[in-house]
Amino acid sequence: MEGTQVIWMVKKSGVTISEIGEDGEDVNRDSHRSSGYVAHRERTEESNKEGLQDVISSLTFTPSISKHQNISITCKILCDGKVKEKTFQHKRLYAKPTAPGPIKLSLTNSGEVLCSLDIEGFYPSDIQMKWNDKTSEQKKTYQNSDGTYSVHSEYEIPGRFFSHSDSVVRVSWKHESMEDWESREMSVRDKEFPWKANVQDIKVPNLLIGREAVLKCEVSNVFPDVLTVKWLKKEKGGQDLLPVVNSQTYSISELRPEKQKNKTFTYKLCLKFKPSDEGAEFICRVEHPTLEEPTEKSTGPLTIKDEESLIVGEIQGPRRWIHKEKVALYCSVSYCSEDTQVMWMVEPTHGRVEEIFNNGEDLLTDFGYMISKETEKSDKEGLLNITSLLTLIPSVSKHVGVIFTCKITSEGQTKTKEFQAKSICG
Repeated sequence: MEGTQVIWMVKKSGVTISEIGEDGEDVNRDSHRSSGYVAHRERTEESNKEGLQDVISSLTFTPSISKHQNISITCKILCDGKVKEKTFQHKRLYAKPTAPGPIKLSLTNSGEVLCSLDIEGFYPSDIQMKWNDKTSEQKKTYQNSDGTYSVHSEYEIPGRFFSHSDSVVRVSWKHESMEDWESREMSVRDKEFPWKANVQDIKVPNLLIGREAVLKCEVSNVFPDVLTVKWLKKEKGGQDLLPVVNSQTYSISELRPEKQKNKTFTYKLCLKFKPSDEGAEFICRVEHPTLEEPTEKSTGPLTIKDEESLIVGEIQGPRRWIHKEKVALYCSVSYCSEDTQVMWMVEPTHGRVEEIFNNGEDLLTDFGYMISKETEKSDKEGLLNITSLLTLIPSVSKHVGVIFTCKITSEGQTKTKEFQAKSICG
């Protein structure tokens, strides 16, 4: 009948700890204790008995492991001076596990790959885990402050496992709160795979007719330790790529891995020859499971010079830059004296030319510059070959249209070379 009142009660071990009235009605002296519960009169309508009504009331809340253990819910109805109660007791309380991140990979000292995954926020504590359909024994389960559980699971696989691009490591888990198994996968082609072969630009030295030159193709961050590197040649004006092999004309070094501190490998493949073909181009082609397709780096058409006292090559480096992705520019100087001075300068689109100084730190900071130098003896007594390196982190706001200049002064001679990026992508 009219005036029916519904009160919801939350009880723990038989003791009422919270009372919730419909649609904001405050029936609890400690009203803050009812936070998280919403009682609502869903419907009131005439019943099939004259003068009476049918009432539907709902209580909405989000279950919590820490809050709802041993909890019962009672609906108390007050109508025409009469009181009736109905109690609901849940049979089981569950929290469904979640995997907040991808599979993590790391390298062991022995060259194995340690795979791990964290599963969080489940209840009760029992959970099944499998790696590549094998039951995981290496897992550590711990309880969280909210009463739920988390697990850290590990699995070790051989380093050669990822030698094939279609190799996949899979971890699956099953909890009684779930209808079916869930899983995560990782392959060498996934963006989260921590190691991607990095093919560096080829440094082209100053080339002189009849004097031996060395081109170096370097690949870093290599894992797994499976790599194919080839030298190719394109004749001036041609389009065909011709394989370069050891011969009387060319000498190619043996491809050997160098293990780095981070347990990945670096490879260097050197090509020695005496320049003779003006405008020819040499290409280094690298194949690795982490690369979707072979990566190529080119020298560009070679410029060969007659012998002279001081030779300054063109500034080399990528012409297309990516915002906040490190860039390196090279300038090679041949047959210079020990007192040779190398100065890098930058000319903004609208502004005066400024000399670039090292930022004084070992690590390159955002939008800063770092200058380094490699020096070696030349084949002329008393003279040196110098390669000056300018490293920077480009900015769309700072470096669009900027011109970089390398100025070399040696024994009264001064030569300059300029470089400008074609584009910077944000």
